[in-house]
Amino acid sequence: MCTKRSVLAGRITLLGCFLTFSSALFAAGPVEQMIYNFNLNNDGRQTSNGLVADSAGNLYGVTARGGMGANTNGAIFELSPPATAGGTWTETVLYTFGTAFGDGAYPDGTLIFDKLGNLYGTTTQGGSIGLGTVFELSPPATPGGSWTETVLYSYPDTYKNGWNPSGKLAFDPAGNLYGTTLYGGIGTHCTQKRWRWLRHGIQNGATGNRRRSLDPYHSA
Repeated sequence: MCTKRSVLAGRITLLGCFLTFSSALFAAGPVEQMIYNFNLNNDGRQTSNGLVADSAGNLYGVTARGGMGANTNGAIFELSPPATAGGTWTETVLYTFGTAFGDGAYPDGTLIFDKLGNLYGTTTQGGSIGLGTVFELSPPATPGGSWTETVLYSYPDTYKNGWNPSGKLAFDPAGNLYGTTLYGGIGTHCTQKRWRWLRHGIQNGATGNRRRSLDPYHSA
């Protein structure tokens, strides 16, 4: 089962693919299996982040480019395991970015779930002025329907709010979301070598910060 495997995401080619390593076989050495290879036909491309699994063993992730139709601003996809061992995994593009004005572009970071099955993530660009977004993707009311994306926060043109969010988000017990931005923050001496760790209280509008030297690609 997928939930018993250690799943790694790797950008092997420009398009990308996903590999699994069976933990049961580590005593004799890991066994690699390619479960999906992205293509140029209405598909995402350029994978560079981790995956998140639901209770049924489906995997969810983002691609920085590609998507359905003429849009190439990135996509959110689902990989469903085969019905029988050794079968073919099925990929579905759940959402393509850039389909409406103000939408995010170029998603980055591993997605997270809430208790209701909604997915959350960030885009490094797009939004109201192109500086990135925090988004929610809600599942359809009935199986087979369309997922619905909502921009929760669009980064404004101010240093104190940061811009170009990147990396994985995290919830606290109260439902606030936490994350990182590549640039910006409180103060006037922020540089590309000194990153700001920012808290965004999406639900209550609260904003706080504390300075910290870190790699923003490895968020809390």
